[in-house]
Amino acid sequence: MILTIALLCSIIGGVVGYVIARYVVGKWISNLVLEKLQDAINDFEYTNRKD
Repeated sequence: MILTIALLCSIIGGVVGYVIARYVVGKWISNLVLEKLQDAINDFEYTNRKD
């Protein structure tokens, strides 16, 4: 019985950890992409303004 509960807890913990990790990594990646996109847009606007 205790073993079953422990197994259940570890599975639930693993799933929760996985979901949190996915969320955090996803946020981090999207922030990184947005930052690069913003830099590209700024560079583009700067080059257009120079003329």
